[in-house]
Amino acid sequence: MSIANIVASLIPGGTLVKGVISLASGWMKGRQDKQRQEREYKEAQNQRRIEILKDNNDKASDLDMYFVQKHGVTQALSFYVFMAPAVLAFIGFEEQVMRGFKALAQMPDWYMYALGLMLVAIWGFRRLLNVIVQSKMTKFMAEKVPKNVE
Repeated sequence: MSIANIVASLIPGGTLVKGVISLASGWMKGRQDKQRQEREYKEAQNQRRIEILKDNNDKASDLDMYFVQKHGVTQALSFYVFMAPAVLAFIGFEEQVMRGFKALAQMPDWYMYALGLMLVAIWGFRRLLNVIVQSKMTKFMAEKVPKNVE
């Protein structure tokens, strides 16, 4: 027996109260159903996003592995070139190393980005490209898009 039926039997004119209670409980049930559906929809969207990210990471890992296997010499050579300033500075060539870094600091941004992307590609960290590009785009958009657009 529902609450509405109990109230209707105890209160004179309870049929009206029964109708109000039934209406209110129906509204609450509809609201709860809608909230449940919205929650399930959001969970499904998030699950799909996770699947897409996993798939992209798997593809990037496969591509990285292929490149490392095919171009291992290039990877080793770039590592030694990258580590050379640290070794040279340690054995007494710190002035020449610092001059080199000052020269690099004056290079155009596009060159520095290209150099970074080349190292990422050679060393097999393509997954980092997504993070780098997203970070740069966020910074770019924050600088270019006005804050108070009405």
